[in-house]
Amino acid sequence: YKGVIRQHAGSQPGDPEYKQAVTILLPEMDNIKSLLKLGLSNHAPGVGQAALAFSRFQRWEQPSTDVIDGLLSRWDSFELEESIAAGYENRAELYFSQSHYSYAIENFKLAREHHIAAGNNTNAIHCLERTARVIYYQDEYSLAEETFLQALHQYSDIGDLRGVAACRKSIGDNYRAQKQYGEAEDW
Repeated sequence: YKGVIRQHAGSQPGDPEYKQAVTILLPEMDNIKSLLKLGLSNHAPGVGQAALAFSRFQRWEQPSTDVIDGLLSRWDSFELEESIAAGYENRAELYFSQSHYSYAIENFKLAREHHIAAGNNTNAIHCLERTARVIYYQDEYSLAEETFLQALHQYSDIGDLRGVAACRKSIGDNYRAQKQYGEAEDW
């Protein structure tokens, strides 16, 4: 099952192989989750990476945090290439896709803290930007703008033009959502 997950769970909507991944993985979602949970509890080799990949795939088809919750509670038991911040980011995205905004914000903040501790500024700022997006979805436009601006300035400080552009677009979207079209054009 780990090989099947490795082969197919990395795809996402828009990828050419995504339809095939859905055809193969979707009918077996419950079985795969059961096997992963068992593997996590038994510390089976390779199951940590498989659980992380599968939980990312779940976001697109059957959002659920049960697999990533099991992995996060045992993260240090597995030798994963990614830091625990990746696990928190993944869980935040799952919560966001389920409209559990407060949990998403909480997990993006945890991921950000771990990225900062590891010196990974770009990913830390990305978590701040994603937090702003969640706040925007809660229609808290003032706080969303404040958070997007904070991310924009941090991206600017490290010279990340793509991040700056994404934040500027998001701030414009924020104004459009409030029907403040003149301000939106400025961004």
